[in-house]
Amino acid sequence: MLLELINSKLVDIFGENITIYRENVKAGFEEPAFFVPSSSIKSKPLLNKVYNIVYSCQVIYFPRPDHVNDDIESTELDLTFNFLDLKDYTVHNREFTKSDDALVFTFDIYGWVNPNKEGTKMKNLAN
Repeated sequence: MLLELINSKLVDIFGENITIYRENVKAGFEEPAFFVPSSSIKSKPLLNKVYNIVYSCQVIYFPRPDHVNDDIESTELDLTFNFLDLKDYTVHNREFTKSDDALVFTFDIYGWVNPNKEGTKMKNLAN
């Protein structure tokens, strides 16, 4: 669910022609492209078998090799001003770093889970 929301947001911001990878590519990697690895999850139990959940996510942008600095700067600004939410979930703790000619964008999504109830399992904790 969360990965689909991230991919959808990237398409909304950068258009349908962007390349988004979910798996490592050994050959034929095309730039510019995004790589969206699986998120890490932290869970903290509360009362009545309810859990606070923090999804820590990462999006890596690989710019065109001949326009590294310009592409990274432009993409960072686009993400800064447009990657604020994923549908009903607010994006928290946004951070940008540059590593090996790539832009690394990390952020958190907060929610809570009550596995004993029918229907929607994850609710938005903070907006």
